Amino acid sequence: MSKHLSRGLKGTAVVAIFTVLAVGFGYLTRVFLARLITPEEFGLFYSVFTIFMFVAIFTDMGYNQALVKHVPEYLVSNDKKSLNNLIKYVFNINIALTFLVSIIVLSLSKILSQNYLKIESSEIILLFVVILFFNNIFSMVQSLFQSYQDMYNYGLFYFLNKAVFFIGIIILAAIGYNRNAILPTIAYLTSLIIVLLLFTKPILKFLSCYSSPSKGDIKKKHQKHRLTYFDKKLFSKITRFAIPSTISNISGTVIGYIDTIVLIFLAPLATVGIYNATISTILIVSYLGGVISIVLFPLISELHTRKDKKSLETVVNITYRYSLMVVLPLAIAMLFFSRLILKLLFGAAFEMGATAMSVLAIGTIFLTIFQVNSSVINGIGKPKILTYITITAAAFNLAGNIILIPYLGINGAALATTTSYFIMMLWSQIYLYNKVNIRFHKILQTFISAAIFFAALYFVKILINTNILLEIIATCIIAGIFYAISLLVLKAITIEEIRSLFGKITKK
Repeated sequence: MSKHLSRGLKGTAVVAIFTVLAVGFGYLTRVFLARLITPEEFGLFYSVFTIFMFVAIFTDMGYNQALVKHVPEYLVSNDKKSLNNLIKYVFNINIALTFLVSIIVLSLSKILSQNYLKIESSEIILLFVVILFFNNIFSMVQSLFQSYQDMYNYGLFYFLNKAVFFIGIIILAAIGYNRNAILPTIAYLTSLIIVLLLFTKPILKFLSCYSSPSKGDIKKKHQKHRLTYFDKKLFSKITRFAIPSTISNISGTVIGYIDTIVLIFLAPLATVGIYNATISTILIVSYLGGVISIVLFPLISELHTRKDKKSLETVVNITYRYSLMVVLPLAIAMLFFSRLILKLLFGAAFEMGATAMSVLAIGTIFLTIFQVNSSVINGIGKPKILTYITITAAAFNLAGNIILIPYLGINGAALATTTSYFIMMLWSQIYLYNKVNIRFHKILQTFISAAIFFAALYFVKILINTNILLEIIATCIIAGIFYAISLLVLKAITIEEIRSLFGKITKK
């Protein structure tokens, strides 16, 4: 168990560091853009970005997740033939689907630009079609790094994309490029190309499955034939995993983006921009759950394949506890300082997103728990249950947005999204109740400590009344000290445990 836990903790630490850096650059990008271009252009860029993130689902159809599920299995069994075929099949499918989806989008470009986005030119849509192709390759390479549990390159790959995007925007602005939605679009396309070029060596290594076997390796024709024939059994196996994963991805994307998509229909682009700044700010909190899920999924798959249930349960319980320890105080702080944060970072025009941000802060707690649950469910090979969960939540979110947005605006969008997060968390938790032994008493101790943090924030905020930035920093530091003490007093975590975990992370 020690080896698997150590590897999981190291992976989480590495990805967490790179994710914090990447999220930092991603957030700086939004803040910089919000002050560089108008709210309308800001809203236009992220509206098109949202549409294409939804479209991107159909360029891999869940086969990237099949990589993450099955690569660890073939590594454990040392089945190189199936491993090479798996990578080859997924790459071929992705490229074919990308061309198909691109043709469909190109044929609809004028309709999308004039009737949906209400803009004359379709230039930004044409650029995003090119982005779609490079983004597909980017996603597959990232999935391969995750599959092989190469968390250093996984994290670096993600971080460089965000960093180069931010730098590209600065360079284009500095040379006097038109300050509109096309500027970040070109910067994003450039960032994908540059990062892929930087990782040419590992990409070629992954694609070595296309190389023909040498004569020395193949002595008989029938052996060569066995290495190159179409493996129907393997293809069927990954497709059975990919199809429910695709439905889950579509539903999950609906949950994540449908509020923005409905807002594009029912609100001005400036309002869409404000909501995008709001939700991107609060979802920083949920990235921790995403980091843990990235590491947890292939690790759970490996432990499940080895039938090591004890180790699996230990990893899952540690994951629950530590993810909540970090997410709870961050979500509470976002709830308290929503208006100040938006005003400080984006300007007074974005303050109207404060109530929505407070509602979404609660939602990120539900989302984090669900992200851990979904990794466990996928890891034990039960993607169909996630399909049912996400379809139900997506349907509720869509209906909720359509009903609430006309009356409550962006606050209605936030309420519908938060409720859908709760549905996913509750259903997945009920499903895992008899599958994994979860030690709820430790989780309860963390929630009690979070309640103490909440109370400390409330009273300290009343006492401190100074400049916006100093008020946020001072209040959070003081409340944070109370939170840390309460965690130790309630024994939600101990000094010995911290030393042990740190030793496992730093152990070579």
